[in-house]
Amino acid sequence: MAVHRLVYVSTIAPGLDQPSLDAILDAARRNNAEMGITGFLLSLDGHFMQLLEGPKAAVESTYQAICADSRHSNPVVVLQTDGETRCFPDWRMGCHVARQVRPQADMKQ
Repeated sequence: MAVHRLVYVSTIAPGLDQPSLDAILDAARRNNAEMGITGFLLSLDGHFMQLLEGPKAAVESTYQAICADSRHSNPVVVLQTDGETRCFPDWRMGCHVARQVRPQADMKQ
């Protein structure tokens, strides 16, 4: 069975705090379990990047609901493809919050 993947980026709404992010994750994990969706959410420098994977109709429906969420803005799909296997088969919604990106010059040290 083919797995549909969608990756998008968006801008986090000003003032979004950790309890709000926890609420997003709780709802995503609950809803994703019901819809057969797995994926990963990255929060970095005021932006989200999320990969959703599962049945095409469920992924597209979930993405439309995400687009309507006021806790972020300007969602842009950067990848949409089909595959044979999931990237995150055991994660109803994994998450990583990166606190800051070091400038490239610092990474040379």
